[in-house]
This record gives sequence, structure tokens and C-alpha cells, in this order.
Amino acid sequence: MTGYVQLGRTGAGRRVVAALPDSPPGVWEAREGARAARELASYLAGAEAVVTYAAADLADWLSAPSALRETRSLLGRLIDAREAALLVAPELADFSLDSFCRAHSLEAPSVADETSFPERWRALTARLRERARALPPQVGGLVAAVAGPAWPDVLLGTPDAGGALGRMIGAALPRRPRRARTAPTTFP
Repeated sequence: MTGYVQLGRTGAGRRVVAALPDSPPGVWEAREGARAARELASYLAGAEAVVTYAAADLADWLSAPSALRETRSLLGRLIDAREAALLVAPELADFSLDSFCRAHSLEAPSVADETSFPERWRALTARLRERARALPPQVGGLVAAVAGPAWPDVLLGTPDAGGALGRMIGAALPRRPRRARTAPTTFP
């Protein structure tokens, strides 16, 4: 099961919204500190992966010493969709969540609108998977290698299992003709 979480600003301050399949979204005020971070970690306890966008601020908030014991496992399951966007849409000049969504005709998930939050996140991750599948096989293999096992299919889709990674990397490298061996030059 995949969860989605986002830390953002509202008129009143900072807010965290999280969503799980078949559950109403959870909402916390970030100014409530460690208690809110612990409640968020509890809400997302059953999620195998937790997708966010530009995870650094959220990770900093979850890493507060007063909450770290309860939030540590959540930190280990955070997946940054921004990193996937950098890999699958390198042509973009701006990788903010709003800009990425606008470039792909999506409505950005918003901490101010928790009712549409889950469906917007699902649409965003679906678009990332579409972009990953549209990459040439060699590039897709390299992206899968860079992403590693920490990124489940939720962001990049299932990598093509048709060939070994070495063949994919080899196919992506430019071909150079072999040089003929020459006898070593000797000096008197």
C-alpha cells in the first residue's frame, strides 16, 4: 500500500496532509510539532511506501529529536517524487510541484484541499510512470538502475526485465572502433 504526504503552507502556517487508499485524508498542523509528527507516523504505519514531493522539509520536520523514535521508520519509507520528475522529465526548467503538474496538465496536490489530495497524488504518480515507460529502453534501464530498489513501482513502473543491466548500459554507451595493437616502441 502506498501513502501520500505533503508538508506545505497555508494562511495560518504550515500544514501536513496525508492520504492512504480507502481512508479519509489525515490533516495536522505542523506547528503542533512532535505530537503531530508522531500522529502522522502512526497514520502511515501500514504504508509500504510514502510518496512526497521535495522531501527535505518534511524529513527535517519528522527528524525532530522529540519525535524521531516514532518517526524513524516513516523517514525510511519516504520516496521523493521530485527526484523521479528530474529523471523522467529533464526538459523542464522548473521542477516545483506546481510547475511539474502544470506542464503535464494536472492539478497539483494541495495541503489546502485535502478532499482532492489523494486523487491528485494518484494522477501525479500515474504521469510519472507514463513518462518512465516512454523513455527509450536504454535510458529506462539507466533510470531504474539509478532509482534502485528504494523506489517501488509506484513512481517508475516495473523496469523492463528483458535484459541484464550491463547490456542496457553497454547499449547506451557510444561505440568506438577497436584500435589495432602495435608493437611497443623501444628507445635505445
